[in-house]
Amino acid sequence: MKTIKILIVDDHDIIRQSYQKTLTLYKPNEYQFEYTEAGNCIEGYQIIVDSNSPEFDFFFCDINMPGYPEKGIKDGIDLAYLMRKTQPNCKIMILSMYQKLITLNEVIKDIQPNGLVVKQDLDYKEFIFGFDKMLRGDIYYSTTTIKILQQNEWANLDLDGFDRQILYYLSKGIALVDLQYHIKLSIPAIQRRIQKMMEMLEVSDKEDLKLLSEIGKEKGIY
Repeated sequence: MKTIKILIVDDHDIIRQSYQKTLTLYKPNEYQFEYTEAGNCIEGYQIIVDSNSPEFDFFFCDINMPGYPEKGIKDGIDLAYLMRKTQPNCKIMILSMYQKLITLNEVIKDIQPNGLVVKQDLDYKEFIFGFDKMLRGDIYYSTTTIKILQQNEWANLDLDGFDRQILYYLSKGIALVDLQYHIKLSIPAIQRRIQKMMEMLEVSDKEDLKLLSEIGKEKGIY
């Protein structure tokens, strides 16, 4: 019998337990599961960077969780990115209560997850279906995820994780000159990215960074 090791990071205990309960129905004569759980980004980070942690086969991660700012983790997206860098062979399923087009495009580009799921799409049959696809090496997107990806209005914006970080920290009131202490970019590089986003998002006042961050949030960029 093959053992599958799974790390689950979600801030709702009932959801973590439901994943485990559902997987008891998956080919019980062929597979057994070992679970490691974390209820927030801090615990998840500590498990991922711990040299004593096992090599996980799967990582289920809720992206809508409070971050771990001291380690540069804003949410579950950053945690999934860390897992991809730390354990590149781990199959990553990203789960969320909601999804945004720009966020999905960034996740696909930067993390290349094996699964992207809106939680409302899942019942036990759909969860097992998606898990089976990923186990066989396929990509699984839930129904709502596919619909969102088919939207076109903002799909072609050439924005990445650094741009999202810039908008996020601007929304928190961080001054331009201080962004370099939060993002691993120089001030000139940050300024160039801000100018690019000003043009892409058609911000009327090129000096209004607050307006830029507000428009970025409206468009679902961060």
